[in-house]
Amino acid sequence: MSFSIEEIANFPYPGMSLPNSFQFSHDNLFLGYLKSSNSDSKMSLYVIDLQNFQEIKILDDLSSSKIESFDEQMRRQRLRQLSTGITRFSWMKGGQILLPHGEEIYILDDFDSQPRLLIEDPEIKAVSPQSSPDGTKIAFVNNGDIWQVNLDGSDLKQITFGDSYKTRGVADYIAQEEMGRTNGFWWSLDSKFVAFSEVDNSQIPAFKISHLADNNHQDEIHYYPFVGSENPIVKIGIVNTDSLECNWIDTSGYEYIPRLNWVKSNQILVQLQNREQTKLDVNLYNNSGELLGTIIKEQSDFWINIHEAFQNLPYGKYVWTSEKTGFRHLYGLDLISRELNQITTGNWQIDSFEGFSKDTNELFFTATKDSELEKHLYRINKEGVIDPISLNRPGIHNVKINCDQNIYIDVNHALSQQPRVELRNLKTDELIKDISPDKDVRIEQFGLTPPKLLKIPHEKSAYLNSAVFYPDENEYGPGPYPTVVYVYGGPHVQLVTDSWGLTANLRLQYLRDQGFLVTVVDNHGSNRRGVSFESSIKNKLGEIEVNDQKLMLDWLIDQGLTDENRVGVFGWSYGGYMTLMCMAKYPELFRVGAAGAPVVNWQLYDTHYTERYLGLLEDNYENYDLSNVTTYAKNLDGELMIIHGMIDENVHFTHSAELIQSLIENDKSYDLLAFPKERHMPRGHSDRVYMEKRMMDFLISKI
Repeated sequence: MSFSIEEIANFPYPGMSLPNSFQFSHDNLFLGYLKSSNSDSKMSLYVIDLQNFQEIKILDDLSSSKIESFDEQMRRQRLRQLSTGITRFSWMKGGQILLPHGEEIYILDDFDSQPRLLIEDPEIKAVSPQSSPDGTKIAFVNNGDIWQVNLDGSDLKQITFGDSYKTRGVADYIAQEEMGRTNGFWWSLDSKFVAFSEVDNSQIPAFKISHLADNNHQDEIHYYPFVGSENPIVKIGIVNTDSLECNWIDTSGYEYIPRLNWVKSNQILVQLQNREQTKLDVNLYNNSGELLGTIIKEQSDFWINIHEAFQNLPYGKYVWTSEKTGFRHLYGLDLISRELNQITTGNWQIDSFEGFSKDTNELFFTATKDSELEKHLYRINKEGVIDPISLNRPGIHNVKINCDQNIYIDVNHALSQQPRVELRNLKTDELIKDISPDKDVRIEQFGLTPPKLLKIPHEKSAYLNSAVFYPDENEYGPGPYPTVVYVYGGPHVQLVTDSWGLTANLRLQYLRDQGFLVTVVDNHGSNRRGVSFESSIKNKLGEIEVNDQKLMLDWLIDQGLTDENRVGVFGWSYGGYMTLMCMAKYPELFRVGAAGAPVVNWQLYDTHYTERYLGLLEDNYENYDLSNVTTYAKNLDGELMIIHGMIDENVHFTHSAELIQSLIENDKSYDLLAFPKERHMPRGHSDRVYMEKRMMDFLISKI
């Protein structure tokens, strides 16, 4: 069976409408999560009663008269969020549920009541609300300052004050897009203080993005820190929510503030990095802003990846992770003695720290211990013995655990298995309740066939992981086949895993159905194979990654699988960049390409991402030139389609414009597919359908 191109544009892909955002209530009586009632993108709020394990549907939607603001649009862009309905919730200490909705705050007092709007004032725009740990107050951002309000809606007041050209409590673009830090303020453990970031963009020139397809031709203003330019000035303040007295932390000498954690009611840990991201200091401050000492110092010849694994343990102990041995591993931190002791070792990495059992003194984590193509849940006791929990079920396991109740949620999927969502016993791994969605009828209707996982021999690193979709041999013969390479190739990303996401990729399945061999490879620079494998691309983007893509094709040609005269490539964002570089550096092989939202000139991208991999511009002009697509534009002889949203605020359309100008100067042909109303990823359904039709038709007809 096959399916139409229009199906590729539908969201979500087959089997991918899953419960998500799992949170246990503070009293451990309920598990809350978001789930679609109709296997579509509209999410509803559900809970499971952990006494009888009954599933209860709580809420379908929230009505609002407010139009989605620009700030809310940007928040959803940073999160790559396409879902609608109930998109966020959090439990409060007293059992209530906080429901942010656009720029409004709703409170659900109990399961039988209707959500109540907390603030009636239409002038208040409540962004990023957070409940205080004691559950009595909610803080939020309004017009660039932090406000707070009692749970009953009383005592609404502003608690931060400053210059109008600065914002307080809002994470800047770099923090959101590149550091994965979406929040800009943090409640203290005793609910008496709020730490917050103050962002000053005044030294960054305004970058305008014009809405050329709108009648009013409005301009968006973005403060985008281009490579080689100034970054926002970010400061950390701590405000007493009663007296409104504010103290400031001195972070001078550092460029970035990736993470912040309260460790006591009056002490806070702040992670700080230099501009090159080769040094990381973890400093301890009191709530007066006084430096109490540097707890952790790390240094790298390449860069230091930011992680989330900092959590409290009993007796003043904490969990930390570090890649200083070449792989990310768990460490125990004593805040008093400042001792850092390694807990796990080996040529594998920790993916995430998941929790600690006070009853058994066991730590729980997910890792690549048994395969970098899978992700499993493990426990380790105080003697250092590691016990796999989920290993009998292959594939990927994304988990949420509750050590107090000895239960966990397991979202498990594999190439040949649609995702299953199960509540399991943490001690025995026995199934308690299955909350998996019904089997998606499209899986059989579309005839989805999993790819085969291969290891491509590589002289330097033994092998590269690859996934290959084979056409139906009964219909298209034994090969060699016309071949399409699907590429991302950028650092800190892994495409090839034993995961349903690969099987459910309808673009790849559609091309397979048309008789193409479709292949994916994780080149050097990819995630989950250690520092050496990832950092090999330092200061030379577009070189080793491209060579690895060619190596994969050479191997497939040698195996009699790929027709060397009929090869195409496509990808998005960094994958768009890789598409262009593959075509430019090996034009005799990569004859056709579709480059979506491509980075072209790294000097036109942001500081934090680019300088991590290419270094500072003033020190590495040559490397920037060698990584620029236009340097090789004279070699772009193949059939090229450029696809780009014209209001893309991440990879600006200027990248494609610069490429097009270079192609014109070198007398090279190209096709342009521009979307005047789309950003980094087309979201409008009609735009997505149009894009998929044009891109698929282009690849199929030209290869």
